[in-house]
Amino acid sequence: MESVATEDIDRDLADLFTLLDGPRPLVDWFEYRAWLEFTRFLRANYELADELEAAEEGWPESEADFVALLARSRGELAAMGSYRTETERLFLLLRDQGSPLFERICELYCRYRAQIDFVNEAAAAVAIAKGIVQDLWMGLPITTFIALLIKSRLLDKTCDCGNRG
Repeated sequence: MESVATEDIDRDLADLFTLLDGPRPLVDWFEYRAWLEFTRFLRANYELADELEAAEEGWPESEADFVALLARSRGELAAMGSYRTETERLFLLLRDQGSPLFERICELYCRYRAQIDFVNEAAAAVAIAKGIVQDLWMGLPITTFIALLIKSRLLDKTCDCGNRG
């Protein structure tokens, strides 16, 4: 059985508490996870390789780096921009380049959106995200990215569901 050093546990707890003490701890973490999932997905599909390399320069490379960056200075993260803004920018770049991935995401989004009664927005978002994840990524747990696009209404703004068959 593997043991964990007390110092490692203490450091991890300190990082977590620093993150939770910020003004937007869960929002920051959610946006970071969405960006991380999306960039990994793009790499796996060989999309936007040059753009990703340029865009990621100076950004934290792992969750531990992200927490450490927050611990050092929230100003450093703010100076780099927002993970949400960067995720949306890369998604729009996919659209502008006519990527089949963009088309597939929109096709699935519009299909699932049409099947959902939007009485309960949160439940609808969960149902849509689940359907897209199952169809696009064969059930892999890559949901934060899709949830961010749904919550920000970026899919509504870019997919033009009214003109899709």
